[in-house]
Parts: sequence; structure tokens; C-alpha cells
Amino acid sequence: MKRRTFVSCGLFSGSLAMALCSGLVYPALTLANAWPRNLFQTKSAKDVIHGLFDNETAIASDAVKVSAPVQSDGMAVPIKVQAKFDGIDTIAIITENKNSPLASVAYFSGPVSGYSIRIRVANTSTVTAFVKANGKLYSAATRVKITKGGYGMTW
Repeated sequence: MKRRTFVSCGLFSGSLAMALCSGLVYPALTLANAWPRNLFQTKSAKDVIHGLFDNETAIASDAVKVSAPVQSDGMAVPIKVQAKFDGIDTIAIITENKNSPLASVAYFSGPVSGYSIRIRVANTSTVTAFVKANGKLYSAATRVKITKGGYGMTW
């Protein structure tokens, strides 16, 4: 029994080492380096856009659609972004009337046409989606209406 355990552990360790060396498995720290942690603590939407997109001017486009239903509370508002572009690199969602306006940022390396997420919204506010595709920055906005109090509280 001990020999069987030793051999199976050795095979597992060897295959894990080969996967790490070949690049099939990435350590968690490698993936976390690109995460814009400080932008989620920024108080200004302008600073968030500057930090994500280096002062690029966003073009308002009909090819980007943002949709959100009317919600009774703002605990988990479904936001859906559809974009009719090839080569989408980044989609960022920014909300106004929040302490930290950056709600979500997603980086893509393959073909995508949309992105959906649930975010917290305190009060009725505007949600803007920024889509970076083919080296240009596009944006679209929608108004999210919260009928009761934000975050599930009634007023």
C-alpha cells in the first residue's frame, strides 16, 4: 500500500511540474498582477477612465448596447452589454452615485460579442459601459431605475 501511494504521488507531482513548466497552469499571482485593484477604490469616474484607458476619448456608439431592467431593489441589478465589434479587448462598467464608480472590468483575448454581470446600485443612476475594440474606445449608457431603497432597504 505504501509503495502504491508513493508511486501515485510521484506521478501526480511529475505531471503537475510538467504542466507548470509548459505554461498550461498559471500560478494565481501571475494572473492577479494585471488586476486594477486601486481603480476599484477610486472615487472619481474620470480617474477610473484615465487609469483604465490612458485618457482615450470614448466615442458614443450605437453598436454598443447596455440594458438593465427596472429593479425593486439594487442588491443585484443584471447589466447586459452587447457590442457589434470584432477584437474586443476590454469591457468596463462604471456607475454614478457610488463611492467607487468602477463596478466591473473584464479583459478578453478571444472573440466575444457581449458581457453580463450583476452589480449593486444604491439609487436610480446612470450605468455606462466602455468597450475597447480594435484600438478604439466606445461607450454607451443607460439609466437604471431602482423603485425602492438601494441595496434592498425600503425608505
